[in-house]
Amino acid sequence: MSAAGKFSEYIDDMSGFSEDLFCDIVRKSTEKVLSQTEICTISHLLYSKGFFEGTSGNISRRLSDDRILITPSGKAKNTLIPEDLIITDLNGSVIEGEGKPSSEIKMHLAVYRKRADINAVIHAHPPYSVAYCISEKSLDLSVMAEAAMILENVPVLKYARPSTDEVPEHLDPYLATNNVFLMENHGLLALGRNLKEAQYRAETLEFTAHVNSIVVSMGGGIKHIK
Repeated sequence: MSAAGKFSEYIDDMSGFSEDLFCDIVRKSTEKVLSQTEICTISHLLYSKGFFEGTSGNISRRLSDDRILITPSGKAKNTLIPEDLIITDLNGSVIEGEGKPSSEIKMHLAVYRKRADINAVIHAHPPYSVAYCISEKSLDLSVMAEAAMILENVPVLKYARPSTDEVPEHLDPYLATNNVFLMENHGLLALGRNLKEAQYRAETLEFTAHVNSIVVSMGGGIKHIK
């Protein structure tokens, strides 16, 4: 068959393939690639800032009403490439990707099920935030305007063994009205309408914890914003 004939046959096979369906496939494919790239970029950046030690931490992004993209289990965040990421449904079943999704996927899924406005989740272990997860001292958000405005409120969740059902259970009572959390003896959790917002919230929390730590080490009183 000539090339022209093959092309004509191909077009005939595509007769039931609407333009709208084609555009939807292209849009979803493009969004997936962009999301994969953004997760890897933020993973590498936060790793360089000390938010992830070893293979710890996890990041996810909502792709659609019933699908999320999440980092895999057992891989250091500074080594991630787009092909490493896993797509699952909201029950945690793997739809696409090799390996296993993050062991903390239950926590991510709980967020996406309850918060339709949230499209990104970052869980990390930066040292100053973790110190406040362990310490009996409270993190003071009223020391800087940025912290008060961006973070608003940071509940401390009761300790739960990582990867268990206890994690989303302890998160649930605070989830409807908060976007940033400290997890007792564990780490931080930051939510966002997009990955950048979740990243900025995580970074602001760690910076605030760092400043609090410095002020406490200096002794004396603390000047609060009014």
